Amino acid sequence: MSRKRALGTAKGVSQIKTLAGRKGGRMKPHEAHLRIAALEMEKERKVREKTVALERIASIERRIAEIEEESARIACDLEPVTKLPAGRKARDSGTHSDAASVGRDQPLASGAGHASFRIRY
Repeated sequence: MSRKRALGTAKGVSQIKTLAGRKGGRMKPHEAHLRIAALEMEKERKVREKTVALERIASIERRIAEIEEESARIACDLEPVTKLPAGRKARDSGTHSDAASVGRDQPLASGAGHASFRIRY
């Protein structure tokens, strides 16, 4: 029993017919439901990701506002020190008793409602 094929009739792997990769015009119902579920899960992950990103942006904007506010307050506190009244000179060095009297004749800085601590060198 010899099994010989005629030339040109031999079949290889490329001629094997399979259903892999073929899709009919429609998806099977269970495949459609599975695909919808996967899409809904992805949508939920993206919504959460967006919410976290928006919260982070809001946090960054709050911090920027705090930085600007603190910077303005510091600049406001610096004004009385840098602008000395006429006839008054800045001290080069002083003793402990001089440091205690510094700033008593100057008005308190406006803003936070508390006296600021000033040191002159």
